[in-house]
Amino acid sequence: MNRKKTRRKKRASSRKKLAKGVCIECGKPGKGHAVLDDYVIDGIRWVKRKLNIEKKNALIVCEECFEKYEKRRKSFERSLIIYSGVGVLLGVLLLVINPSLGSLLSASILLLFLLILAHLKYAPKVKK
Repeated sequence: MNRKKTRRKKRASSRKKLAKGVCIECGKPGKGHAVLDDYVIDGIRWVKRKLNIEKKNALIVCEECFEKYEKRRKSFERSLIIYSGVGVLLGVLLLVINPSLGSLLSASILLLFLLILAHLKYAPKVKK
């Protein structure tokens, strides 16, 4: 008897689960893949809460927009890797040319600036 219940639970949990909420691509309410909360979304929600404009919507990506979202997410990940790589290379170059505390500070600020630029293409992760 217990075996049958366990098998049913396993089968039910392996199915694709869609959450209700508002799509981050098209802005329409519906069902789709749930967006994972991370530091950017938590920061935005914190600011909205402080300004009393929080809507408390669950964020999703609907099935119609999922392909478009995947392209945007890949573009964000690629730009994050490229910008951080360029920042590290320029930082090392700065330190090699002029090894001082000022160069280290400048390299850190440059890397931080490039990482912020990479987040202009931000696309959050999704539960699949």
